[in-house]
Amino acid sequence: MAVVAGGLGQRDLEPVADVNVLVTDGRMEVAPTGYGVSHIASVGGARHIAALEPFEESLVDGTRWIVPNTAPTRTMQVLVHEIGHALGLDHEHGVAIRTDDAVTAMPMLSSYAWDPSY
Repeated sequence: MAVVAGGLGQRDLEPVADVNVLVTDGRMEVAPTGYGVSHIASVGGARHIAALEPFEESLVDGTRWIVPNTAPTRTMQVLVHEIGHALGLDHEHGVAIRTDDAVTAMPMLSSYAWDPSY
């Protein structure tokens, strides 16, 4: 929505005509799993994206309420996140605070932090 608003002159954000996205088969268990700056995004996990089930097959009664926390969906989340950076979007960084068995996540922390293997 921010890019569209910029294209309409309603926001201080210009649409990008020259964006490059590189998807490799790099590991998704070791941060950073992706990187994005103006016009350029790079993400690992190509094998996970290839294993992502088709959207139509993932619906229950035509609706999906919760996206499963799986390697393919986490990888897609990182890809969309980094493409946002390549389009010029920015954010504050998030952190996770562990207290005993509880983890409190601040905004903009990817869901791969909850993967048991991570």
